Parts: sequence; C-alpha cells; structure tokens
Amino acid sequence: EQERCERAKELGGDRIREHYGRFFTMLDPPKIAIITILEVLRLCSSNPKSGREGVAKVLGLKTATLVNALSTAVHNEIRFNRMKKRSNRHITGRNISVARLASSGKLFNIAVRRAKAHELRENSNQDWLDTWDITTKTRIGSLLLSMLIETARIPEHYSDPETGGRVQRMVPAFSHGYELSQGRKFGILTAHSALRELFKNDSIVGVINARHLPMLVPPRPWLTYNSGGYLSQDEPCMRIKDNAEQLRYLKKASNDDRLYTLLAGLDSLGLTKWSINRPVFDAVRKVWNSGKALGKIPAHSFETPEPAKPEDFETSDRARVKYRMEMQEWNNSRASQHSERCDCNYKVEIARAFLNYPMYFPHNMDFRGRAYPIPPHFNHLGNDLCRGLLVFHEGRALGERGLYWLKIHLANLFGKDKLSHDERLGFVEANMHNIMASADNPVPDSLVDGSAHAAQPWWLEAEDVWQALAACIELTAAVRSAEPTAYVSRLHIHQDGTCNGLQHYAAMGRDKKGAFEVNLMPSDRPQDVYAGVLNGVVRLIDEDARRGVAEAVALQGKLTRKIVKQTVMTNVYGVTLMGAKEQIGARLREVKDENGQHVFDLVAVSRTALYVAKKIFESLGEMFTQAQQIQNWLNESARRIAKSMPEPALESWKRMILDAKESQAKFRSALRDAKDNSRVLDNETILEIRPDLGPGAQRRKRLNALATKPMTTVVWTTPLGLTVVQPYRKLSKRCVATSLQSIAVNDVNMPSPVNSQKQKTAFPPNYVHSLDASHMTLSAIECKKAGLVFASVHDSYWTHACDVDRMNDIIRDQFVQLHRRPIMADLKAEFEDRYKDHLMPVVGWEYVAKSNFVDGGKLKLNKARVTKKTERAQKEKDVEMELALRHLEACGEAEAEGDAAVLEHRERKQAAAVEDERIQRAAEDLSASLEVLNLREVTLIDPKADLAG
Repeated sequence: EQERCERAKELGGDRIREHYGRFFTMLDPPKIAIITILEVLRLCSSNPKSGREGVAKVLGLKTATLVNALSTAVHNEIRFNRMKKRSNRHITGRNISVARLASSGKLFNIAVRRAKAHELRENSNQDWLDTWDITTKTRIGSLLLSMLIETARIPEHYSDPETGGRVQRMVPAFSHGYELSQGRKFGILTAHSALRELFKNDSIVGVINARHLPMLVPPRPWLTYNSGGYLSQDEPCMRIKDNAEQLRYLKKASNDDRLYTLLAGLDSLGLTKWSINRPVFDAVRKVWNSGKALGKIPAHSFETPEPAKPEDFETSDRARVKYRMEMQEWNNSRASQHSERCDCNYKVEIARAFLNYPMYFPHNMDFRGRAYPIPPHFNHLGNDLCRGLLVFHEGRALGERGLYWLKIHLANLFGKDKLSHDERLGFVEANMHNIMASADNPVPDSLVDGSAHAAQPWWLEAEDVWQALAACIELTAAVRSAEPTAYVSRLHIHQDGTCNGLQHYAAMGRDKKGAFEVNLMPSDRPQDVYAGVLNGVVRLIDEDARRGVAEAVALQGKLTRKIVKQTVMTNVYGVTLMGAKEQIGARLREVKDENGQHVFDLVAVSRTALYVAKKIFESLGEMFTQAQQIQNWLNESARRIAKSMPEPALESWKRMILDAKESQAKFRSALRDAKDNSRVLDNETILEIRPDLGPGAQRRKRLNALATKPMTTVVWTTPLGLTVVQPYRKLSKRCVATSLQSIAVNDVNMPSPVNSQKQKTAFPPNYVHSLDASHMTLSAIECKKAGLVFASVHDSYWTHACDVDRMNDIIRDQFVQLHRRPIMADLKAEFEDRYKDHLMPVVGWEYVAKSNFVDGGKLKLNKARVTKKTERAQKEKDVEMELALRHLEACGEAEAEGDAAVLEHRERKQAAAVEDERIQRAAEDLSASLEVLNLREVTLIDPKADLAG
C-alpha cells in the first residue's frame, strides 16, 4: 500500500490515495502493523457487547470506534518519532529538568511557575504537533482495519466427520458485519471465539500501550495548557473530544495566566508516589489462578444455566415476555462476566509488572475541571480491586490518632459509616480476632480447592472487600508490632463527602435544614441522607397502599437504602425521570429471595421502577427546597441562553422569514394569475420571484436553516479561573467512503446549532461539578504545602492515617473559603455581561409551574391541541354554514330569521371576529415588551406570577 501511495504521488491520477498517502508513508510497515494489531486487541479484549434473546452473544466493536482509535494511535506514533529527531531532542531533556523542579516543590511558588511558563512559551517549538482532518483519519484507520481483517488468522480445532479425529485449520481472527440498532445500521468487528478465550486467561500486558501505563518517574508539571503529564507526549490538560471551541477558551485562559492554581492542583495530584500492596496482590493472584469467583473477581467460566423455555411459551403472552426478559438478563450477565474477567486480567498484569517499582499517575481534567489520572487501566479511581492493590510509597508512623483513624477506616469499609465513632471503634474491637484471622490466612486453600463446606473468610463480608483486606493486614501488623503507635503505615485512609452535590447546594442557598441532612452542621452521629429519603418514600408508599395502589402494595416492606441511593446521589446531578427509572429498575432486578428467584415481577418491574422514581423526586422536593429553587434557576437560565441569539442575528432571522413569506406570497399570486389567463410560468419568471429554487438551492436552504437556529452555548468561569464551555451541539454528520464501508463521522469543523435541551438539563450538574472540582483542587494544593501525601477520588480525600486530622481541617477550611464568595451573584453577573446583547423570542408563551424536582418551571407555548380530524370536521361545518348564510341572504331576511342554527353561526362568527380584533390589538400593544426577553434580566421566576402581567 505504501508503494501504491508513492506511485500516486509521482504519477498522480489517484487523488484519494495521494491525499492520505503523505501521512501513511511516514512510518515503517512493521511498526504500523504492530500498532494496528495491539490497538485492536486492546479494544476487543475489554469491550464485549451482549446479544439479544435467542441469539449467540456477539463480542464486537463498532467499526467507527476502531477506525478512530487506529488512526489516533498511528498519528501519535508519528508525532513521537518527530519529537525524537535530532532537532527536537532538547525537548525531552527540558521536560525532565522541569519535572525535577516540580518534584522539589519549587513550582508551587506562583512566581516561579509564572516565570517558567513564560519561558516555555517563548522557547516552544511544536512544529511536530500537526493535525489530521477527519477524512484522512477515517480513511487511514479503515484501511488498516481492512488489512487486519484480510490477513489475521487463528488456529481452530474441530472434529473430522469422517475420521472423528481432531483437526486444526486456520480461520479469520476477525470478521466484519453489520448490526441494526434503533433503526440505524452499524458496522461491527467481531473477534473469533478462540481469540476471546485467550483474553480471559492469558497475560495481555503485551497489548497495552506504554502510554497507557503509570510512570516510573515524576510526571512533567503543567506549566501551560498543553505541556505536562508524560515526558514524551504533548496533549492538552483538558480531555477534549474534537471540540475546537473548548480548546480556544482553554488556550485563552492559559495565555491570560488564569490557570496557575488549577494546573498546580493537577501537579500536586500527579506527584503522589504509589506502590503495589504485596500481601493483597498475593491473595488476588491466588484467587485469579484458581478460576473461582471470589471477592468480586469473576470466575474463569460462566456457569449459570440458561433459563428454561416455559411450556406455555407459544400460548401465553405473559410467559413469552417473561422468558425473553430472563434470556436478556442471562445474556447480559454472561457478557458482563466476560468483560469483568478481561478487565481484571488487565489490572492483575499491570500490578505484577509494577510489583517492585514505585509509580506515578499523571493527571489531567475534564471540561468542568474535575481531575482524572491519565493511565486508564490501573489507577486509584478504579474499582475496589485497584484501590486494595495500591498503597502510598512513602510510609509514616501511625501515632495515637493514626491508629484511631485506621480503625475508623476499617469500620467504614464494612458499611458502619453512619454509626458514631465510638460505635465504630467498638465494632473493630469486637472483631479483632476476625481481623487477625483474615490477615493471617486471607484465602484458605479449602476455599479455592472447591470444598463444599469451606468457611468464608470474615473480610469477604465487607462492602469493599479488597480494601477491607488491606486494612485488616495493616491493623494486624500495627497491633502486633512492639509499639503500635510507632508502626510505619502506608495505607491510604479516606474521608468522603455526604452526597457532595447537595452539600454545595445547601451552602449556596444557606439552607440550614439541608445542611444538617448532609452533615454540614454539627451532630452526634453522621446523618444518612439516603435513609432520610427512603423514610420519606416509604411514608408516601404507605399512604398509596392504604388507597389500594397496586405498585405501592407490591413494594411495602421491600424497599432498601441501596435501591434509592443511586437515584438520590445522581438526582442533584440532573438525572431525568426516565434515567432514574432505569437505575431503580436495575436495583429491583437484583433483589432475589433465598432460592435465587426475583422478588419483583420482571414483567412489571419497569412500571414499578417509574412509580418509585416519582416518589423519590417527591421526597427530595420536600427535604431540599432551597436546592430545588437553585436548580430551577440554573435550568431556566441555561434554557434561555441556549434559546437566545445576538440581536443582529435575530434581526437577520426575522428579515429572512419575512422575505421568504413575501416571495412565497408573490409566487402564489403569480401562479393564480397564470392559471386565470391559461398560461404557464416560465423558468426565468419563477427564479426571479423565488431565487431560492435556483442553482445551489439545497446548500442555501441548509445555511438558512443553520442561521435560524440558536448557536449560543452556556459558558461560565469557575472560582479557579477555568472557562467552562458546555459542548452539547447537534453535530453535522459526514459520510466518508472507505475500502471497508461507508462510515458516518461527526464533522466538528462544521458550524452546529446547540442542543438546547441538553444544555439546559446538563448545566446544574456541570456547574456543581465545577464547584466540587475547585474545592478539591484548593484542598490538594494546601495539603501539598502542609507536607501531606494527598490523593482524591472527586469528593473522597485520601492521606496517611496520622495526617487525617490535619487534612480534615484543610478540607473544611477550603470549603468555607470557597462558599464565602458570592458564587451565585458572580454567576448572574457573568451571564448578564456575557449575554448582554442576546435576545430570546417569547411571543405567545406563558410560564407553567412544574412540581418535578428536576424540571422546575418552564416557558411553554400556549396553544390548544386540536386533532386533524376535529379541525377538518369544523372546517366542513363552517363551509356548509357559510353557503347557507349566502343562500338565505339572497332569499331575504325573513327566511333567515326562521333558521336558528344559521343565526347562531352568524353571531358566533361576528363574536369571533371581534375577539380576533381584540387579541390582535392586545398583541400589538404587548409586542414591544414581549417580543424579546433581555437576558440581563435573568432571575428566578415566581411560578405563581403571571409572566405577561
């Protein structure tokens, strides 16, 4: 293929190959082949897709996903090779020296950081950071994927029908096909079943790109928006998905020196040094090698039998629906087991590779400022297994308070976090013999050998089993040491926020009642907001049960804290009613009796989940009224912004509509004249009246349609200076014809209107996330200045046991400092300034109050809904009456007086004309004030007030 590209470059005649060939020939063929194989294996090993009822499970990936990943991997390798050239070798040396400066702590001085950032900008030479257009990326990725499908083979064993012996043959390792989903056809790449089995069992560390692994040396500090993290890879500090708008705002904020605090926070998180917890790793390896399902490590094979088809499958609709739902759940469980096994394989192999080495996790952030480790497969944001395998590399003596907090931490891992501290200490002391037994023999041989009566170790009763085992081992070692308070501990101890989003809402609204529910006020024991909501839901359900509501009767005595927890947690982050229904439905399907049978009817579980979701929203509305009002204001503000336009654009839109209506009226008049005179309009006359029907009409139509749609996205600045741009737009699709298939890709270079509904619903959660991220970043910097080893998982803060008290003081102090600012007033002022020239059409709209906790109030079009059938019948009746009126008027008034129906129609028509005239006058009087709404007046609307009044 590279030879064909070279010939196309020399001879011409093949524009497509000539276009992508200049990039395709930049790497040697063996390197391209290795990149292609590793990237496809990496993606296919961890992304299974469950099939449908009655169909064998399909393990595959969308072709578009693979094509994009392949082209990105090749592009990154080309960049890396360019940077390694002799002319660019100084870049790596400079990056290492800056990383050493960050490790010394000098870069946490803002003056030093600013000086180094300016020096980096002046000496920066990033000619090797080229960009590829979407067509080039798609064609190169598709070409590589088609080559792999054509050449990759895997041995398959089968029985010879004649001899009965086992025979081996080579078959394609991957196959390409299509699948229908929601009315659309997608290309799918499927791995052979023999290859999928290898993913579950063999070591796959060889297919992991080194750029996806933790670092052995301290990461490069973020001096500017695109210089940090890995030493040999330059990427923006923000996770941007081909969004040029977000990148422009980020670059502007960096060049204006507004990101120093935020970037310093990313550096402090990246400089935390980690190690593998060897005793926990040994236990994990023993369970993994046994192939048994233990401690959330999935079994080697899926052993749950397939549901039996009921005898009345053909005759009973209910039995048929129930069987199909059971089959779907079984298929999903089988796919999930495979996915979890592959994911666990990744984590175990990475832990094995770093067993004797310290490691670092470089961090970047999302568009709201929330920090994430860059290595995706193994980090402390991962699941319980990842967290149990990790400890701080640096150890510190426990001291009296450290031993105290270690015991509290262990009790929390067993779900005792809502007890008082004394009760938690009592729980640990009462189970000290179980703790030591767990540490001495975490995985008994009888447990993995398959003994029928093997006793379960105590640590498996915890909510987070591997973290609980790590805490048991640490506490046992401390207690058995000569001086427990002098024991050097490396375990991370966690301090978690209570429904952190509601904490920020309560602080913004100065809501004392809500603050008490989420532990912002002093209390003898921690408040459980989830249990509080559950109690409210149970009360509402009991009231409905007394009235005989079927769903309420079925739910009585069966609701638990776990069922409502996820919905309560995500409600404040904007979950919709349908999203809450799906969450609760998943929890209800997990509830089973002692025989393993579903407690709730699978056929009716969706209806039951919707009922519970409504009751949760109602209970939340009663408990957090201030949060509801703030959320409603945020929703309404975002809706108005997303529906608005700058005044010149609005005027252009009006002129465009008026011109279109005028030309259409002229065209209709010309057609009538031509028809009356028995002639035909020629093309020149038509194009003179309607130029929009001429050449380029479709393109003009698309541009005009784009010009009439709102393009304004919601933008705000966080307390740390980051400009947040919501990326939700209705992106244009472009079809790229490739050698494999035609692939539809989002064309980010085309102007796209905003998705106003998504802008509205996403703004409250995104805004709260940006505040949460600001609090975490400020806490990370202060902990670094205080000499603490610090890590975080969003609203969960980690440090050594001996430093928990100091970290707690810092967390609370930074929260208070953050909310001492007039956060809501600053946001309103920024909106008034940023959108001062934007206007929103509101003629013919009225304000409708909503009791829903998420939706709040909204402007709704005041128009009666009439069916087409009713409208047609009314028109026919009016025509008959009009004909009757004309006939009777011609015959004389005397005859008309005798027809009451006709007289009634005449009076109604006259009254309607008078009412139309009155409405028209009122509309003209109000047009000056109601035609547009100035966004400088954005405020919380009183639902009881008349907007037009």
